[in-house]
Amino acid sequence: MQIAVMEPTEENMKHFLAVWYEVRKKSSDFADIGRTVAWANPQFSRVLDGGRPTNPVAMRVHDQEKTNVAEQRVVSLAKTHGIFFVFRSDCKYCHAFAPILREFQEKYGFKVLPISLDGQGLPEYPDAKQDNGMVARLIADMRLKPGEFRTPFTALVRPEKRELMPLGFGVMSGQELVERIDKVVEVRAAQVAKQ
Repeated sequence: MQIAVMEPTEENMKHFLAVWYEVRKKSSDFADIGRTVAWANPQFSRVLDGGRPTNPVAMRVHDQEKTNVAEQRVVSLAKTHGIFFVFRSDCKYCHAFAPILREFQEKYGFKVLPISLDGQGLPEYPDAKQDNGMVARLIADMRLKPGEFRTPFTALVRPEKRELMPLGFGVMSGQELVERIDKVVEVRAAQVAKQ
């Protein structure tokens, strides 16, 4: 290839293309044989170790099963965890997210602690607590720079252990909340197991 690039003559290009064609053919043959061996040997399937299948029908089954398992864990977590919701009453995204969070709260049984940065509530959370400096401590703990904190902010809390696990900033769907809660708890458990 270097010769064809440095001296792009017709002869050098023919030689390069002949080699390139042969490499592509061998690569294709290699991939074909690899696939047929994998099809006949399930131990080489990514699906067995939790990987996502490539067939659209199998993907739907896989995704639904994963969602069902995550939802069961989230229902169980609602007994020991709560949700910390920081907002401002003049935040459009907070107004968009509050009904989603309220529906999530009712569906899964979480207690939500709404914290208002401006002392005003939202229709779904009219009795929100005014921030008493807790958000400043949270910002410091998260090592955020001034101005980086945004609303709405949502975190999973485990009061008995005084643990706070950020779920994110901005509007999330109920399904996103399920996925994030499930993943955050999984990662936290793995970190604790390593200690």
